[in-house]
Amino acid sequence: MQVELGEAARGIESYHKALELKPDFAEAWSNLGDALGTIGDESGEIEAYRRAIEINPQLAPVWSNLGNALLDAGRIGEALLSCRRATELDPDYAAGWNNLGNALHQCGEHDAAVTACESALRLAPRLTAGWSTLGAALHALGRYEDAIRAHQNAIDIQPGDAHHHFNLGVTLQHCGRGPEAVASLRRALAID
Repeated sequence: MQVELGEAARGIESYHKALELKPDFAEAWSNLGDALGTIGDESGEIEAYRRAIEINPQLAPVWSNLGNALLDAGRIGEALLSCRRATELDPDYAAGWNNLGNALHQCGEHDAAVTACESALRLAPRLTAGWSTLGAALHALGRYEDAIRAHQNAIDIQPGDAHHHFNLGVTLQHCGRGPEAVASLRRALAID
């Protein structure tokens, strides 16, 4: 984590220098937003993404990143609008569909979240975040067996991610499958 933070700090300095030379460089604003998000500067992250969008409003990934930043800041309504804009601009942008699914799930629109995640996974079947978000939305709907399959797909693709094992363990516990839940949670702890 220290290396990542150090790299982000160097990146922030570089992006500021680039923007001094070329203030209308949308990609530099977007990269600055990414770096600011890495160090936890939510307001700076949001502002940088907004600046990138002012310069080039056609950048679907930036709209999607803005949606994630707004969601992290608890601004769910704005996050939904931003994520929807990303999918309107680029209907083939799988991460945009997943981020929309996550925002929908966070605001309790679980059926719509499932639909958005399925769109993401049709475009990118190995998108672990898509499987994870789908599993969470299915779990919230009480569709535990489907959620288990989604979480297992995330694990099959990315077995070294503790979050996937944790999510599976929680869902297994809700199904009354205690021993399997404990095993999955232990795997999560062993990884983390």
